[in-house]
Amino acid sequence: LVKVTVRAYLNSTSTTKFGTNSRIFFGDGSEFVIPVTDAVIKPELGKNISVAEITVQHRYSQYGSYTITYIERDRSGNIVNIFNSADTPYVTAVSFTLSQDLQCNNLPVLAVFPLDKACSRVAFLHNPGAYDIDGDSISYEIAVPLAGLTELAVYTSPADPKYYTNFSQGNEDGTG
Repeated sequence: LVKVTVRAYLNSTSTTKFGTNSRIFFGDGSEFVIPVTDAVIKPELGKNISVAEITVQHRYSQYGSYTITYIERDRSGNIVNIFNSADTPYVTAVSFTLSQDLQCNNLPVLAVFPLDKACSRVAFLHNPGAYDIDGDSISYEIAVPLAGLTELAVYTSPADPKYYTNFSQGNEDGTG
């Protein structure tokens, strides 16, 4: 039995509700439709921040490797390097192996709230503070954003020359 919790951090001034057109896919052909869920305003996290979450349990019929995928239809609009971003689903996935050798296994926990403010012309960094209480190894992979379970978003790399006034001299400091 696997317990999955999806926690959403939302702009409390937005009319978008958590669970609107959202699903969890368990990687074995089954899925869970997330019900529309009210968010709770959390002023201690910052201005206009609210949090909503859903927890669901799923029983796999056999041991093996699986990918749990969360998909929602409400990606932010005006993302410069994702074509039609407002209509491109947001996708997050975690892969794991369900082994009969394990009595109990916990998936990684992301300990750092994903509440960052990006600034134009400044490198954006976020460390999710992932840890695994079982001591399992954790790895990250930078990948082209997905628009579904297998469909890639129409995406242009941030390293594309079209984003630079002089690509051959561009640098993070903005002095090239």
